[in-house]
Amino acid sequence: MKTAAVTKSEKPSFPTIRHDLLDRLSEKAEQLTRPEPKSDKKAAPHNGWAA
Repeated sequence: MKTAAVTKSEKPSFPTIRHDLLDRLSEKAEQLTRPEPKSDKKAAPHNGWAA
């Protein structure tokens, strides 16, 4: 998952931003798919979409 470090040294402009966004998206996807009292039912579709 941590391949952003290599990309940063090579091309520090666009790829870095993309990896940043992907990391944030994956974090939010994890939060959405985590079983919580209220968002447990909503997490099922997101789980399939994220994976």
